[in-house]
Amino acid sequence: MSGAGGERSVSVAHNHGIVSTGDYATNTLINLPRGLPSALDTQAPPRTARLGPGRGNAVFVGRARELARLSAAGGGARVLVGLGGCGKSTLAEVFTRRRCASDNPVWWIDARTAEQIETGLAELALRLDPVFSGLPVPVAAAWARSWLAAHEDWLLVLDDVPGPAEARSLLRQLPHGRFLLTSRQGAGWSGLADVVRLGELDGEQAVEMLEEMIRTQSVDAPDLTGAAELCERLGRLPLAIEQAGAFIAVNSGSPRGYLDLLEADSAQLLDGQSADGNPAHTVARTWRVTLDRLADSVGALAMIRVLAWFAPNDIPRVRIPSGPEAVANAKAVNQLAAYHLVSLTPKTISVHPLVQEILRTPDESDPHRSAADTETARQTAITLLRVLGTASFTGTDPGDWPARRRLFPHIEVLLAHTAPERDDEGLLVLCRWLGQSLFAQGDFRGAHRHLARCVEGLVRLFGPDHIRTLEVRIPLGQSLRALGDREAAAQVHRDTYERAARSLGPAHETTLIARVCVAGMLSAEGAHDEAIAELRAVFATTVEEYGPEHALTDLAENNLASALSEAGRLDEAVESAGRHLRTALARYGPDSVDALGSQHNYATALLRAGELERGIALLEEVVEGRTRLLGEDHPDTLISLGNLAAGVIESRDLERGRRLLERGLRLREQTFGPDHPNTLDSRRALTMLDQLSGRSSRD
Repeated sequence: MSGAGGERSVSVAHNHGIVSTGDYATNTLINLPRGLPSALDTQAPPRTARLGPGRGNAVFVGRARELARLSAAGGGARVLVGLGGCGKSTLAEVFTRRRCASDNPVWWIDARTAEQIETGLAELALRLDPVFSGLPVPVAAAWARSWLAAHEDWLLVLDDVPGPAEARSLLRQLPHGRFLLTSRQGAGWSGLADVVRLGELDGEQAVEMLEEMIRTQSVDAPDLTGAAELCERLGRLPLAIEQAGAFIAVNSGSPRGYLDLLEADSAQLLDGQSADGNPAHTVARTWRVTLDRLADSVGALAMIRVLAWFAPNDIPRVRIPSGPEAVANAKAVNQLAAYHLVSLTPKTISVHPLVQEILRTPDESDPHRSAADTETARQTAITLLRVLGTASFTGTDPGDWPARRRLFPHIEVLLAHTAPERDDEGLLVLCRWLGQSLFAQGDFRGAHRHLARCVEGLVRLFGPDHIRTLEVRIPLGQSLRALGDREAAAQVHRDTYERAARSLGPAHETTLIARVCVAGMLSAEGAHDEAIAELRAVFATTVEEYGPEHALTDLAENNLASALSEAGRLDEAVESAGRHLRTALARYGPDSVDALGSQHNYATALLRAGELERGIALLEEVVEGRTRLLGEDHPDTLISLGNLAAGVIESRDLERGRRLLERGLRLREQTFGPDHPNTLDSRRALTMLDQLSGRSSRD
């Protein structure tokens, strides 16, 4: 041989041993005992099998498609992947029991570590030949590999493999063998195993599983009410259904009762007793294993805790343009997806709702759910939603409404899982934004609920006279008026105006807006002269303090035109409304919510002044425009539709007027309910039309 070259190199002429180089090189020398059986000549005893821990004997439903895929497989490897608790091991057990008649041996190995895989192989060698009793695990495992390579028609099950790395060596050594693996890790299997993804059960299968679980363990005839609702609440996750069914049967309860317990303390139930008595088989403990495997990825753990405070589906993926943070963010998302803790689309993330419930609930015995980490995640979710919502959508453009609506469920979840007494300034900003967004889109009940909570929190934090509190009391009063509670609305507006005038001054913007609202209530109560006087005073103040182009001046003038019309001062109303419409068209353009509102007021004034043709034509445009921008069931659209119907009836086109009234009544019943004042107004108008036309009923 030629001489060796290079620092610390080795040159050997003749050698019958091992040569190792490098600072950390080690050698393990195993003296194989003489007389080991031939792997090729050793035959497996009939029906040699070691099956799983027995969970496959539990109630099993569905999964026909997945079983068919597994049964159709010849040699090679299949891996069942999915979220912890979705039934991977149970399905694997069902499949392996069915294969015992055709495959020999069928051997189940708990494969959470490479060492456990080696031990499982060594135990297979011992089952095939007792000679391996007492021999080192590496010796027996090596012989088992040789035996598997020399034989066919066997099935090796590797349960709960952490990922491809732990199984790669064995799968590549036995490329023609038949393997079934289960793993929470869904990525990286290409070239090693065909992936079969396991999700939740469908609705009917979930109910069937729950009811059968309860029946088989109950002494008396069980109460199954609420089964479908409970399955949906549990996300149709088999492990959670199994756990719930056992609890219900043991406690002689019902699915409805379990739902009530979940609402009271979901985390305790999900971390309670499992169906098979093994504490490791509860929902919470099952997912803790997955989180443990992500322990080295601080970013992934932090992210899943934050995602727990969002709604389960359609969570927006925040795009960070570039840099280290963007790389870390993408890596964290991909790691969560690989372990099936999240599902991804190019723009959204989804999380199983039970994963969220566990991670939202602090538990100091769980290293992933400390109170500090849980609260940090909640605050991060608030910050993200403020960036996505309050910072991104600040106006009232209906074009933004679809994007706004996608954020509503996420803010609702944050609010639902935060006690009102814990509302802080950041969450109250979201609460206000949600309330005002809902109001703009016509959901007055939802708006009132959130605005009332917001005011309560602001009073607690800042006091009743603080500007932030007063600013939110104004839309709170407007929501009460929209819901038909005029007395409560008037009280809120008057109180807000008095507090604002006292603490902020009579010319402050908030004070003037509150004063406009008070004038609106006066007009609705029939105190027209007083309302007009208030609005003229506001108009004069806004022109003087803020100028003729200011939004407050525009608000005062528009409300003044409406008050003049309500008071029957028709010439003044037409003149004022026409002037405001010209200003609105110049300022906002014809295809805008603001210009359509001004056109509605002008057209209504024209109708009351007897100019029916012009008023009807303008209102037709308003109804068409508001339907297009706001929707046909938006309250503003319905007001314009009602005024149009009144104008058409006054023009003696009774049949068309009836059709418009019937359309408006139907939409108001759907939007407001049968007893809302606006619905009652529509019903009265239709009754009056019946009387006018000589009909005894609307039929």
